[in-house]
Amino acid sequence: MNLKIGKGYLTYGANNIKTKAKETKDTFSGVMKSAAASKDTITITQKSIDQRIEDIRQKIDNTDFTGKSPEETYKEIILMYEEEFGYYDMNFSGPANEKIHDKLASAREASLKDKIPNYRCFNKEFYYRAMGYDKMTDKEKMAAIKERIGGETYTEKQSVILEMERAKLIEGIPAQRMIFSINRNAEKEFCRQVGIDYYADYCESRTMWQERFSEWALNTKVGWGDIFAMIEKEEYSPITEAEKQEMFNGLGENIDLLKGWNKI
Repeated sequence: MNLKIGKGYLTYGANNIKTKAKETKDTFSGVMKSAAASKDTITITQKSIDQRIEDIRQKIDNTDFTGKSPEETYKEIILMYEEEFGYYDMNFSGPANEKIHDKLASAREASLKDKIPNYRCFNKEFYYRAMGYDKMTDKEKMAAIKERIGGETYTEKQSVILEMERAKLIEGIPAQRMIFSINRNAEKEFCRQVGIDYYADYCESRTMWQERFSEWALNTKVGWGDIFAMIEKEEYSPITEAEKQEMFNGLGENIDLLKGWNKI
């Protein structure tokens, strides 16, 4: 099962992957510090999506993949795109973001097909090997997912569950229910904070607040313990108690790893 996270979250433009870049003259912060020291005036021009994609293509074309396995090449290309655009595999709300998603998906697949012999499309087992999950313990998988995604906000937590499914830490159906439950509870909390009656006004007003919600969910931190408590206590839950229990059972011992997320 190839899961997709529900609409309404990542806004392209910010890098949401956790990186450890040093402040050098080539980084944004390094440039700004140098400018402050020299009192130079810096003009920042935001690149278009097309230009950013073209920059990645050129970077890939200038990379020597000689001697690398298809899995190594795949991972390197995936991470090049993620370094610029953040964790990729989500849907996006609004026609503009959906068009960007389609454009990015097309460019990424073209890069993979160009550099990997006989590559056709996403394959779950190939992805599992390419990300190195086949050589990791469960705890190592969780640490790798945390390093790659972060996992602090509502949006990132949905991404973590998706990647856990791909890393074989949770089955597809429980993962799908978990993602749906996180999204639903995030929407309810957002509506509570801004004074919207979630149950009465949802269908009529959702299109009006969806963009604000997307930004809110992308930047609002929430603990895993709070997430589990919300799901357990949710009124008018769209999933049955049996389905909820199956979802938690599917997480197994990984619930403890998620609750101790900051210690991984």
